[in-house]
Amino acid sequence: LDHLISTIRQQKEQIDLLKTKNEDSQYEIKELQSSLEAYRYQRDDEDSTEVVLLEDYRKQIDQFQQNILTKDQEKHLLEKRLQEIEFELKKTSEDQLSTMTKFKQFGREHDTLVEQHILQSTEYRQEIQQLQEKLKGVNEKLLSQVELHEDVEKQKNERINELENHIKNLKQERIELRQYE
Repeated sequence: LDHLISTIRQQKEQIDLLKTKNEDSQYEIKELQSSLEAYRYQRDDEDSTEVVLLEDYRKQIDQFQQNILTKDQEKHLLEKRLQEIEFELKKTSEDQLSTMTKFKQFGREHDTLVEQHILQSTEYRQEIQQLQEKLKGVNEKLLSQVELHEDVEKQKNERINELENHIKNLKQERIELRQYE
């Protein structure tokens, strides 16, 4: 009878120990699940921030491209006006006596427009070069952001996989502990 009582006490101690381990495992599983949820929430928040940043870069690129297009159109209009003035100069030079005053006036206007065209062409080239450099910088930033995003995404996925595997292992241990009860 004493032996039976001793055996029952030992089994009760083992059962209590298993219950304690089970409760510890439950608590650890809940903590890991909570950590996983927080990690997923943080990842979603970072993803939305990166989307906003990428949209800002896209808008800047569109604005730079629009500026380049506007400058090209202005240059085209100046070249067209220059051609018109040159045509008028050729036409009016045929009647030298009656058009000498106009010729001189057109000549001055032509020279002024040529100077303006040269200055504006130089400015446009410089501005286009600056815009292209800015565009290159934005593209480099965008590329680095994409690479950073991919690295962060890879790390997040690896961490999630680790946590999920750990949870799976704990659940398996819990199942095994329950089988002993």
